[in-house]
Amino acid sequence: MVMINPVMRQAALAAGAPPEKLKTVTIGADVSHFTPGPVSAALRARFGLEGRRVVFSPRSITPLYRQGVVVEALSQLPPDVVVMMPGSGPSQTSWRGSSAGPRRWASPTDW
Repeated sequence: MVMINPVMRQAALAAGAPPEKLKTVTIGADVSHFTPGPVSAALRARFGLEGRRVVFSPRSITPLYRQGVVVEALSQLPPDVVVMMPGSGPSQTSWRGSSAGPRRWASPTDW
């Protein structure tokens, strides 16, 4: 069984799972290895992102991940902040008319 943190491992052990069957795999990225590269002017131009700050949310667009909260939060952020979501799902169509206003959120069909 794969656990995503030591707390889950301890809970599995307490429930009787055999320790040799458990593997802890921490989610996230090693920032010493995965760091942003230089800004790509061509990529920013392709998406109309010149002079804007980008929040990238690489998840399927489903209620589980609550991306709607991110979209709604845009109305509280400076106008140069945009969100890009490469996933797709039924929730994304309702965001077009949200209180976030004319911000940018993208699905694969936009790319």
